[in-house]
Amino acid sequence: MRNDYNHRWKRYILILIALCGIGSFLYGLIVLARGGWETRLLEESLVITLFLLVMFPKAVKLPSGTYWRPSIGLILYVALLFPYHYSILITFVGMVISLWKKGERWRDIWLTFGHLSLGILAARATTVQWHPPFGDSFPDALFWIIPSLAVHFLVNRFISAFIVSYRKHQHMGKQIMLIRQDLNWGYLSTYLVTICMVLLSQAYGVASAIIPVLLLYAIYSSVHYFKKASDLEQIYLTDGLTGVENRASWEYFKAGFPSIGEPGTVVFVDLDQFKGINDTWGHEIGDKILCETAQCLKEITAVHHRVFRFGGDEFLLYIPHEKNQVKEVRHMIQNKIQQQNQAWAERRLDVSMSSGIGFVSTKEEKLDELFSSIDQAMYNEKFEKKEQGKTAE
Repeated sequence: MRNDYNHRWKRYILILIALCGIGSFLYGLIVLARGGWETRLLEESLVITLFLLVMFPKAVKLPSGTYWRPSIGLILYVALLFPYHYSILITFVGMVISLWKKGERWRDIWLTFGHLSLGILAARATTVQWHPPFGDSFPDALFWIIPSLAVHFLVNRFISAFIVSYRKHQHMGKQIMLIRQDLNWGYLSTYLVTICMVLLSQAYGVASAIIPVLLLYAIYSSVHYFKKASDLEQIYLTDGLTGVENRASWEYFKAGFPSIGEPGTVVFVDLDQFKGINDTWGHEIGDKILCETAQCLKEITAVHHRVFRFGGDEFLLYIPHEKNQVKEVRHMIQNKIQQQNQAWAERRLDVSMSSGIGFVSTKEEKLDELFSSIDQAMYNEKFEKKEQGKTAE
């Protein structure tokens, strides 16, 4: 019920953001119609609009689910140097034509434009407040350019996080924490190029923007290339069924442990009677059991830890922690596994997890030796279960 309520009020806020976009557009038209235009600004606006038409479709999806667009550099450029109504109309024309050609729905277009217009408003308001005391000369101009960009970044990322949290039905606080994953050299380079664009324009006019625009395109191409490479690497290191890391990722982790490893608990988990599940219930149920096992291991602790599907019905778990937490972590692992085993028993599924648990105290320890130890402990637990079953019979 609470989640439905939160989702509902988020929808109302998104409607308000879209209405802000519509209102900003109408404001820009009214001011322009009343004579708020100059021939020079119209000519420069046409140039920037053409740049936007080329750049706006370019986008890279970030880890948080939001998008980075190199065109944000151009949007910031007009927000800092053009009157607000010009900034709005330039952005609107460049954005709408690009999104309309892609087949975007109008409600999504207005939401995107509302998002952009609020960012422009924040940057423009900061510029109006800070520009007069410092002027246009370098380096004094940095004292109004950088605060304007910083305010825009905060507003832009917050609204992006809000939109994604609504679409993914995710808690807003958690989505905001994901923003730090979006920070990369592509993002920083965009803001640095924007600073250069503003300073060059002050000295040489809007025609000088052509070089920064080419730089923005080069940055986009580089980020796009490395994002594709990163996605391919992620596919290579991820188990396709369960979504956890795979055997290849474990080998990478093991190879890098001597240099970056931390003290922690390593757990080897194996499913008992799993072949019988596949034979009796079919592979669809077997796959579901594997996914439930992976989910169980992922939920053991809120602390960042890693889960690997070692192969077949075998999993590995690594939880970094201090030595004085060994008993606590072991107890937490055993409780979670026992809960899952009980849940399967209640569904009359003859399957359970057996585990071997060990602690690695320093990165100098060899994981292969620890693995042999916990592997043996896991098989001992399996053997005890079999003996208990025979006794019960």
